Amino acid sequence: MKKNIAIVILTAWILGTTGYVIYDLWSDYQVQGIGKAYNAGMADTVDQLIAEVGKTKCSPVDVSGTKEKIQVVDARCLPASNADQTKQPDAGQINKK
Repeated sequence: MKKNIAIVILTAWILGTTGYVIYDLWSDYQVQGIGKAYNAGMADTVDQLIAEVGKTKCSPVDVSGTKEKIQVVDARCLPASNADQTKQPDAGQINKK
């Protein structure tokens, strides 16, 4: 009788531990998949932005997020910056719409 109870408890413990390990591995797999999808989406967005700015021939491209809209232009289209010329605007002075 005691031997049967010990076998049941040991079996339950093994099944519970195995289930927990499988659940933990599955959760880690899902988190890694979400991270990879996020990074791939971010890289795709940057690639699309670069391609769009490259197609505009130095015209500004409207870029909007959830709250703000800005215009982006290729830095190669800006005049060369010398000490004698006017200073480039700070990041806080960029024209936002």
